[in-house]
Amino acid sequence: MKILLKKQGDPITAEDVEKHIPKGVKVISIGEKPTTDVPGERPSIPVVIELPNGIRVTMNIPVIVTPKDTPAPRPEKTVCNRSNSKSRKS
Repeated sequence: MKILLKKQGDPITAEDVEKHIPKGVKVISIGEKPTTDVPGERPSIPVVIELPNGIRVTMNIPVIVTPKDTPAPRPEKTVCNRSNSKSRKS
């Protein structure tokens, strides 16, 4: 079974879950979707499906939340105020 991967902070949608359901089955209900505020392994999403023969079963879609992409810190630019003029003594 495929793992549902989401980036931290991106909500899990019904469409995300349905992409992980086998072809040829009917989705009856999608259970509670975990939040994506914390990276790592999250609770699975229970999904009730109906097989082609009419039998209903519950499958659990595993969820992993990946950390947000954070831009690499850039070194601060140092501004040099150099003066090329020499002070003259009178």
